[in-house]
Amino acid sequence: MPKLALTDSQKKNTELQALIAGKLIRYGKSRQKLAAQIYMPYSTLCAKINNPDDFDRDELLRIFDVLKFSDEEKAAVW
Repeated sequence: MPKLALTDSQKKNTELQALIAGKLIRYGKSRQKLAAQIYMPYSTLCAKINNPDDFDRDELLRIFDVLKFSDEEKAAVW
């Protein structure tokens, strides 16, 4: 059976997941530390990273701030 192409939403979700993972490594942070810095329970953060459509605007803005996303990175996932 042929593989279906990813939708734009799926592409953005995959990009956001990759950017968060890369930034956590780059800045030596753990998901636990990120969760504390954005005032979110760890389990909630993990669930939302696995399904990025569940993030609300304010949560994403806090993540962008803590992980120092560039304007280009923000535009790629917004």
